[in-house]
Amino acid sequence: MKTFKHIVFTRFDVHSASSLDKDWFQYRLEIFKKYTIQSLLNQDVKNFALWIRYAPDFFEKAKEFNKYLKTLPFPVFFTTFKHGVEYQTEELYDYVKDVDTVIETRIDSDDMYHKTALAEIQAQDLKENDIFIFQDAYVYKQDTKNLYNYKGSCAPFYTCVYPREVFIDQKKKKELYPWIPDVSKSTRKKLLSDNKYLVIVHDKNSTGYSEDWIRKANLQAGSFSTVKDNVPITKNKEEILKGFKQIWK
Repeated sequence: MKTFKHIVFTRFDVHSASSLDKDWFQYRLEIFKKYTIQSLLNQDVKNFALWIRYAPDFFEKAKEFNKYLKTLPFPVFFTTFKHGVEYQTEELYDYVKDVDTVIETRIDSDDMYHKTALAEIQAQDLKENDIFIFQDAYVYKQDTKNLYNYKGSCAPFYTCVYPREVFIDQKKKKELYPWIPDVSKSTRKKLLSDNKYLVIVHDKNSTGYSEDWIRKANLQAGSFSTVKDNVPITKNKEEILKGFKQIWK
């Protein structure tokens, strides 16, 4: 049986941190801590690491947050990306040096995975070049605390399975996986269970959601994802939310 390391990948490099208002940046770090990190702490499996791609001056604005990340029970790795090249990859690549396969699971820094999501991925018959997609799930609107059904025709909640030697070779990774991030072009995509992720809509989404996003049921960011209907979920709402994190305030 092939050995693997599972890495959850997220980004704080949508903009340069220096170009953002300090309050905006601190707010997004709190959103990350309140939602994304909590969903990772809530996972049924614990054998994974977190990989954060950050803006060049991320640490200057996130010193206290970086201290918090070091207290987490799973490894955290940082890289930065410029002109198509990943930098500061030494620790990340060293982490996977003794395995055959690397599972890379993507999540935005303000969204959540259900507690069974990573376990479901690891339970698959892992083959090189596979891609697994969680397509339909939920939207949670922070201001109203409403929960909605969500239909994702090209959701960003996908997982790629790499041979280790490809994962650590940026040129080869781009050559063999040219369809990333457009996962719809993969010939080996497999849909996994529904209801395994939660999109958080809040005041400062980095991709700029419109104020009437729920009503219009589309994302300006171009993910072609839609809310299935405009009716908030009421039945079993608390039970559904606890699948993502235990305490909601």
